Amino acid sequence: MTRTHIGTRTLYEVRDHYRQYLFEEYLPFWNRYGVDHEHGGFFCTLGNDGTRLEDGKYMWFQGRGLWVYSYLARHFGNEEALGIARKTAEFLLAHGRDEDGWWVESLEADGRVAAGPTTRVGSCAAC
Repeated sequence: MTRTHIGTRTLYEVRDHYRQYLFEEYLPFWNRYGVDHEHGGFFCTLGNDGTRLEDGKYMWFQGRGLWVYSYLARHFGNEEALGIARKTAEFLLAHGRDEDGWWVESLEADGRVAAGPTTRVGSCAAC
């Protein structure tokens, strides 16, 4: 049996709903408030109105953002997303490791280390 609906919506309606939300609401919000266009990377803690609640950049969040924007660039030909992904990668390569080469847990907006490497896996102090 081939599924054609989710609830009362067709699969096409569900796809169109999420595509509209992603490209017309969610990504414009993040591009405006969450992307650090000056240094690279992503601000992690925003209010619903886009107010930045803190400047910290947790590495798990940077990795997630880098993956998402790289995916958008590759699969949708989004040049703006490609630029954001590149600037994030450059920021992380320039600032994300300590003097021994270990990835740090978090950075300040300008790339200074806020919290060094951790032995924890799959968690962060802010979560």
